[in-house]
Amino acid sequence: KRINPELYDSSDIIVVMSEQHKQLLEYVMGNKKKIYVLGNGIGDPYGMDQSEYDNCLNRIEEGIKQLAKEGV
Repeated sequence: KRINPELYDSSDIIVVMSEQHKQLLEYVMGNKKKIYVLGNGIGDPYGMDQSEYDNCLNRIEEGIKQLAKEGV
């Protein structure tokens, strides 16, 4: 979902796929929220084969589990 100032302000946390996304949000919206990068960053598998999509899904699931362990 595309973020906007209202959504940003009403969110407890923001989860992004890359450090670049995090830095952009901090710059545009201000560093008012806890913004988390899943794992060490997850690349977009667009245009790649199914195994890359499967790998991406696995990394997203693991990243969410890690955030839950951290109490986010």
